[in-house]
Amino acid sequence: MIATPILASGDSVSIDTTAADVLTATDGTTLYMGRLAWADYPATGPAEDAPSWTIYRITTDAAGNVSSEQSAVGAWSNKANLIYS
Repeated sequence: MIATPILASGDSVSIDTTAADVLTATDGTTLYMGRLAWADYPATGPAEDAPSWTIYRITTDAAGNVSSEQSAVGAWSNKANLIYS
């Protein structure tokens, strides 16, 4: 089965299904998905800055084939700078 890309290069999508689930495509080849447990939701300040997000980074080639899947823990607002493994 060949995966069909759902995003074109340069597209940006953000879906917030609950206050603690986020899906963002920063470009046509990188997809970030994150989850923050309700127990880790901050009493004050933006949820995006909470340090307990579990963030997944999925990278695809131009054809939409997955080339890597990695995860990290940190603030959603800092997802581009986290160390993924």
